Amino acid sequence: MPHFDAQRAAGFVPHSHANLVACRWRIHLTGAIAFGLMLAGLGCNTRPDAHIAQIQELEDKVAAQGRSLAEKDATLAQQAAEIQRLRGMDDRARYDRLVRVDRIDLDRLSGMYDDNRDGVPDGIVLYVRLYDADNDVLKAAGSVRVSLYDLSLPDGQQSLARLDYSAEELKPLWFGRFMTSHYTLRLPFGPNCRKPSGQSVTAVVVFTDLLTGRSFEVQKALSSEAVAANDSP
Repeated sequence: MPHFDAQRAAGFVPHSHANLVACRWRIHLTGAIAFGLMLAGLGCNTRPDAHIAQIQELEDKVAAQGRSLAEKDATLAQQAAEIQRLRGMDDRARYDRLVRVDRIDLDRLSGMYDDNRDGVPDGIVLYVRLYDADNDVLKAAGSVRVSLYDLSLPDGQQSLARLDYSAEELKPLWFGRFMTSHYTLRLPFGPNCRKPSGQSVTAVVVFTDLLTGRSFEVQKALSSEAVAANDSP
């Protein structure tokens, strides 16, 4: 029988030695698998936290959207109820609820103006203000008729000017800022507006509200003292 060393050199491995090698491979493989499972376990321990955070974030977004939709639904329901209530009113009741023009007036600075400050009047400026029933100034669309008179002249010669402004022509003449809001009507002396001979001019202004069709009139004697062109209410 050949010697063991000779047998091993010839590539022969005893059965017991083969078993020993196989066992060692099993041990290494088992350790590698266990190490891999441990790493996988560590990775799995971090994933649930991230997933929970994402789920919580999505739930928060869904809840916020739900609250927003609920608020919108409540607003729509309130508006629908108001529409139904208004539909149940008659025309007079709806009209009474509108904020509308109740009267008009001419500001105290209305009168003759002096463009170049030479002391000679260059025309007449009217500051027309609109008021509601609560005596608050408001802006409203409408048309205006302006009539100017010099009552010191003989009958038949007293009319100095008669001008009409449509709603479209009047719109760009609105002037609004802090503490003052009015239509500014400038009537320079010329073919459409004669210079007065007396010391005062009587202005008659009629405003017709575009919304209601009602007309409002104001009449006022204007001072003959010319104000600078940049002076305004």
